[in-house]
Amino acid sequence: MSTLRERVLKTSFQRYDGSFASGKMANNKLELELIPKRNKALGYVIVTSIGNIAMSYKPQFVVAVPDGANWIAKGIAKQQEIPLIKLKKDPETKAISFRYKTDQRRCSKAERGVLVEDAFNEFTNTRRVLEIPELDERIVAVLGIWDRGIHESAGGDRQELSLPTRALLTEHIPAVLPEDSELWKFAK
Repeated sequence: MSTLRERVLKTSFQRYDGSFASGKMANNKLELELIPKRNKALGYVIVTSIGNIAMSYKPQFVVAVPDGANWIAKGIAKQQEIPLIKLKKDPETKAISFRYKTDQRRCSKAERGVLVEDAFNEFTNTRRVLEIPELDERIVAVLGIWDRGIHESAGGDRQELSLPTRALLTEHIPAVLPEDSELWKFAK
């Protein structure tokens, strides 16, 4: 039986020629939004696992970093019967804002929410979400599937968030992998 790590990698790890939200050039990417399309059972396990962690923070809503984590937040909202706050990202400016005015109003009436991201690298998009005034003081935890970055405290260059941050899997995957990396065997 394969581990969660192997199942996630088999389903989502890909060769990539581009850059991450932080601007770092990359030759690989975790396309985690493919999970519910390619492996519904794995998607269910992930949503349930992150949802159980989320509920330990007693959230009144869940919100996703758009767009890769939308499926996770939607699943958590449905399973845990809490409101889903929807955000959008401007493709040109990369600014993140509420998708609907009703979400903005609903959020401003709540006190506690959890923010869901698919993969943590440098927290670039996570920080953009936390800059939204209605979310800044209400988010009590940031949750994700995979933490592939390295915190400053461990010798990396990623600054810590001031909130609890938890991922189902934590393993550093450099933005540029050497060709002899064992991870390439998972690439599609």
